[in-house]
Amino acid sequence: MGTLKGLATVFTFFLTTVVISHAFAAESASWTVLIYMAGQNNLSPACIEDVLEMMEVGSSEDVNVVVQADTSSQYTPEVPDHVTYRFKVLKGTLQPFPLSVNLDMGSPDTLSEFIRWGVASFPAARYALVLWDHGLGWLGGTSDFAGRSRGILEDDGSGSFMSLEELRQALQDGGVHFDLIEFDACLMAQVEVLGHVYEYADYVTFSENTEPGDGDPYDVILGRLVSNPSMDGKAFGKVIVEAFVAYYSKAPNNMASVTKSLVKTDGTGRLLVLLNGFGRELSSRLSTNGVAILRARERTQAFEAMKGVCDLLDFIDALLAQGVSLESASALKGFIVGSVIVENRYFSSPYSFGPGVGSGNMDRAKGIAINLPMQDDLTQSQLDEYRTLAESMGISDWYKFIKGFLGHEYSSPAPGVRGDFVIEAYWTDPFGGPSGADLDLYILEPDDVFAPWMGQTTPNGFFSPDSKDSGKDYEIYVARSEISRGSYVPVINYYDSWESIFDRAYCYLLYFPSGISYQYITYGPRPMGLWNPAPEVWDDYVIYLLSNNFYSDWWIPTVVEKVLVRAPIEVQREFWGRVRELKEARRRNSVQ
Repeated sequence: MGTLKGLATVFTFFLTTVVISHAFAAESASWTVLIYMAGQNNLSPACIEDVLEMMEVGSSEDVNVVVQADTSSQYTPEVPDHVTYRFKVLKGTLQPFPLSVNLDMGSPDTLSEFIRWGVASFPAARYALVLWDHGLGWLGGTSDFAGRSRGILEDDGSGSFMSLEELRQALQDGGVHFDLIEFDACLMAQVEVLGHVYEYADYVTFSENTEPGDGDPYDVILGRLVSNPSMDGKAFGKVIVEAFVAYYSKAPNNMASVTKSLVKTDGTGRLLVLLNGFGRELSSRLSTNGVAILRARERTQAFEAMKGVCDLLDFIDALLAQGVSLESASALKGFIVGSVIVENRYFSSPYSFGPGVGSGNMDRAKGIAINLPMQDDLTQSQLDEYRTLAESMGISDWYKFIKGFLGHEYSSPAPGVRGDFVIEAYWTDPFGGPSGADLDLYILEPDDVFAPWMGQTTPNGFFSPDSKDSGKDYEIYVARSEISRGSYVPVINYYDSWESIFDRAYCYLLYFPSGISYQYITYGPRPMGLWNPAPEVWDDYVIYLLSNNFYSDWWIPTVVEKVLVRAPIEVQREFWGRVRELKEARRRNSVQ
């Protein structure tokens, strides 16, 4: 692994060189891997680090590794961002094909042009396309607060975020049928995503869950391809799945739960037909089996970073466990297992917080997810957008089931999920003694954010007294035995010190997965103080730094950091905005 400074030197070469290389491949190689990195956003540091990983292997006589990358000078000031970088990756260096402008990487025209150029310049027997950036699955059909479409490829410089419809158009205009498409992005392993790209690749690899900020281990993946260029798209896809999960299963990278699956695309048309029939039969059973269907959905593997989405196969299994046996469900499951899922792997990190961010246990992630929202998971606007998307894919009856499922009157309320976990923050001075500092433990529950100074009870748990009142150097949150489904995220704030701004407290966070057990996971120690506090105004760059634990007065545990770093800025804004509102409320309360 190199350094940001080292790659900055390499990238700067693009801007100063006067000899433009035309050393294209003279003969067809076995593989050309096209890697499209939309990094002009808060993932710019990860973009640079991943290129450094690629340079550890580089291209070979049989494998061309070709990249188009954008960066952001806001997040990586070492690298200029007034141009888009295009290059062939060599071992230890880059072969540039300079571009004179900063392209809009969220535009389908930019992606399709890169595909056409890459294939014409580096002909090969097989082609792979890696789409690298943030991912929001089917929500590519919706718009954010600024009216921008969003989906997978975000370009802050242009204010664009490619939707699934635009991605499909880009692949069509690119004119290439790929042996493999890899989504190095969060939350893309969904039926709705597959339905938009299946015509343009034999195989697809993607993740149901969020991906940590590091993304794919490119040195491992490309190293195996270069060592065995005779592999086909299926074999290369297996390499990606296996290498990705193996990388995040071992320390020090094992702080977040991960998933990755490989699917074969030629049965997607049949999959959509079977899904539509499944939705139709579910609708007919709502009057007699509505509560059982609701219970099944509550018990299905979900992915907390994207409300409404659950594992499709696990939902079918949960229906059977509730005594709901459907012919359409059996047919759909049999087809997915036998003709769609080729490889599925997951890792459930012991450091993930229960049902919270980090997504907890992934043992029931079976390879492909579907949109099946619970009440209040989606806005009416998003449901309307999903209806349009479902109609375009030929799964209108699946949407009709969702509409009926959300509107059905159930005889009993939806159950919660098991709680019983405990989160404790405690702190000392640099020598292990009393610190004299005032720290606050915030807990983001599914519907709001709470702290001990507000009171000792919340809808889902209990707090110990506020440390300022108790005089103790700790604050504790105990979840109720049954809690609402959703995220439970701890955040620590260094509020004040009895002495000076140069004082520091060493904070520890303990997570007890079961309150009746003495087994726990420790995070920290984290030095905290007011020598490098977050500024008063929180713009997107400050939010990015908060998510990266940059400031001395805020701390989130590593598992949360791993997830937030990869999350789109909208998600980070909402996360930190909820905390900020409560912090300001405490400040007002202290003044009164």
